[in-house]
Amino acid sequence: MSNEHESAWLQSLYNPLFLYFDDTLVLHEVTGDGSFYGLSELKIKADKLVDFLPELVGIDTCKPSVIPLITLSNAAAVNIHIKPQENGFCLLITDANASVAEMQALQQQTHVEKLKIAESQQLQQKIEILNEELVQASRAKSLFISGMSHEFRTPIMGMLGNIAWVEKQLSHDKSSMQKLNAIETNATYLLGLVDNLLQHGKLSSKQLKITRVGVYPKHILHSVLETMLPLAEKRSILLAHEIKFPRTLNLLIDEYHLRRILYNLLGNAIKFTDVGSVLLSAEYKDSHLHISVQDTGIGIPADEMEKILLPFTRASNVVHRRGIGLGLSYANEIIKAMGGDLKVESQSDSGTVVTLILPATKALEQVASEKHSGTQNITGQVVLIEDSTEIASLYSYYFHEMGIDLTTVSNAADLHALLRKFTPDILLVDHILGEENGIDLVEEIRVNGFDGYVALLTASIDVDQRLENKAINAGCDEFIQKPAEVERLVETVKSQLHRIKNASGDRGTQALISAYLKTFTEKCASLISKLEHLKQSPDHPDNLKPLKILVHKISGSAGSYGFPDISIGSIELERVIDRYEKTNDRQTSKEIEAGCYHLVRELEQYID
Repeated sequence: MSNEHESAWLQSLYNPLFLYFDDTLVLHEVTGDGSFYGLSELKIKADKLVDFLPELVGIDTCKPSVIPLITLSNAAAVNIHIKPQENGFCLLITDANASVAEMQALQQQTHVEKLKIAESQQLQQKIEILNEELVQASRAKSLFISGMSHEFRTPIMGMLGNIAWVEKQLSHDKSSMQKLNAIETNATYLLGLVDNLLQHGKLSSKQLKITRVGVYPKHILHSVLETMLPLAEKRSILLAHEIKFPRTLNLLIDEYHLRRILYNLLGNAIKFTDVGSVLLSAEYKDSHLHISVQDTGIGIPADEMEKILLPFTRASNVVHRRGIGLGLSYANEIIKAMGGDLKVESQSDSGTVVTLILPATKALEQVASEKHSGTQNITGQVVLIEDSTEIASLYSYYFHEMGIDLTTVSNAADLHALLRKFTPDILLVDHILGEENGIDLVEEIRVNGFDGYVALLTASIDVDQRLENKAINAGCDEFIQKPAEVERLVETVKSQLHRIKNASGDRGTQALISAYLKTFTEKCASLISKLEHLKQSPDHPDNLKPLKILVHKISGSAGSYGFPDISIGSIELERVIDRYEKTNDRQTSKEIEAGCYHLVRELEQYID
């Protein structure tokens, strides 16, 4: 490009105007078109700077500088460049309208973006408010369902208790027994529906509590099968089982929820099988309890498999059969809460297989406390404070059937009168006793010197940790949510009576535990030592294997001696180590280190 073309290009872009002034600020030369800036009538050697550019009066003209975006009298936006010269200075004026337009467009865009952000924030606030309202509405619905379920369950339990008593009296009257069996079947079905609604309400309102205790799963499975057998026989369905572990296997499991899950799964399998069989399979491997329920029933359509785990949702091929669509949903959510997994495999007209996998460490077996010990009498005095005569009668019947003498009173005055006559081993106190409060009653009897075992029974649907803490602080040894299965409460009392008996006799188990606790210091040191060796040479297989073996041993022994937190932490760490063996990635090695130090802290809690 020639100099002429360059000059023309610059002229079109910037319209440069050169103004030369002497020391007295008088204009003595002009180069360029002043008309573009409204300066067409400039007078050489006559006009002064103040006459046409008063904005620049007082500026320093002795050093080079730039004054951007000056607006002239004709509204033109310009940039003014100052360059000192001998005996004066030069002003270069260039067009800045394009820059101003770009700046204004940018400001407009920024303003629009700010408006969008503000609108987005307002919308987000509205969404958060609506979400909170939905959460509150959902919680209110769940509390209502739980509340109504409890209100329904109490009279149904009373009915079943009285039915059991009448059956015993009329056991030789075949006609009466048939009618009573029909009543009992329908009442039991209603109770199952109510229990599912109650548990759904607890799950939705985050009130579910998982309690793991040492139980014998084979006994639980046989008990559930015996309960479901009449229903299967009524439908001419073969109910079979295959249990691949011994009766003596003792695991840390939430028995109440496991039973409820099994009742739901077996109930569904029998209900939706018209011809054929239902098979319950169970095995224990890799510290997990595996239970499968397989049927030859109507199955589930393939396109509906995803939605069957949603609450109040049923497959299209079962709408004509009774039910409300909570069984599988309840089982799935409970199993998740217990750290397990539930899998469903099915095809239309080809049956269904539901498999649940639960983490379950071995527990220390308790001498003379097996749950299948029959109905022999158990020594010990148990008192129930319950203002509902129906519930008190039901509890009395079941406790008597299990060989436990139960004394019942309905209020605080009767309890005080009873305590003046004798001191029971166990007190079962209802939370709400009419206008009286069970927690206040417990606190009062503790102050008066009662040192026996106290369990608070609550039917409140709004239970939280604060209420449980309040009960414990008042002197309760245990906090039991109602309405619970009567059998579960009876087993709790049986276990406690055995503990009371054993505490005054054989101390062998305690000695074993004390000896085991003394090994924790060595285990901590060994864990840290093997972790350091692994960190120094993470790729060396000989450094990973000793750590894995040690963690495995801690898992097994802690479960056997009744330390579930340590056992579960060890199992989780063992899984991380297994994953590291396959991936050998850095992130997993960090998880191993964090898991080791967490396990050390768990062990240190028991070191004096």
